[in-house]
Amino acid sequence: MENLPDGHVVLYIDDDSVFTDVISHRLEKEGIPCLYAPSWAVAETMLAKDPLPKIILLDVTMPDVDGFEVLRRLKKNARTATIPVLMFSNNIEPEQAVHAKELGAKDYLIKVETSPGEVSNKIKEILKQA
Repeated sequence: MENLPDGHVVLYIDDDSVFTDVISHRLEKEGIPCLYAPSWAVAETMLAKDPLPKIILLDVTMPDVDGFEVLRRLKKNARTATIPVLMFSNNIEPEQAVHAKELGAKDYLIKVETSPGEVSNKIKEILKQA
């Protein structure tokens, strides 16, 4: 991965295994280590350990806690507050993107409109800014 320090890790929180497989494969292929959590409960356990991920890719619709609530919890927790969060959803309502950014998300991508390469490029862009 050009111009990015070693050790950057993406934590991808999403219950949709099809999307996670495609995105995780693309990130790994580009040298971006990716961890996967199918729910907030799993992600919360992962985030209690070191090292912390450098960015979180977060789905809005999940079975246990919705992504907006997860984002609120991440930003309120001193341990995770500074980790950039990229929201990723099939919800195309513009209000959802505005709401995500108001809560502290770096950006909001729509799954069906965003290629794996675009997700990878957005993650690299955010990591370079961090």
